[in-house]
Amino acid sequence: MKQVDREITLRIPAGLHMRPAAEIARIAHAFDAKITFHAQDQSADARSMLHLVILCAAQGDRLKLSATGNDAHAAIEAISTFLGGYTEDEMPPETPA
Repeated sequence: MKQVDREITLRIPAGLHMRPAAEIARIAHAFDAKITFHAQDQSADARSMLHLVILCAAQGDRLKLSATGNDAHAAIEAISTFLGGYTEDEMPPETPA
């Protein structure tokens, strides 16, 4: 089974709060891959908005994204693209499902 890992720096000014977490969960549900966020010594299932918020990731934190499955690369790309384009002043960009 294919695994893809990527490290990102969280740029969202208010950190990983409900709004971006909800969008990440929506994106994650579009893929078969199991997608996990890792922050410090915690991990969270990307399909769970609550688990993502509980990470308490703040702006500037380094996060590791891991995906396992046939569409792992596409899943990581979609979430990374969303996080790279997110700003607090706009609605999150539409991400292909």
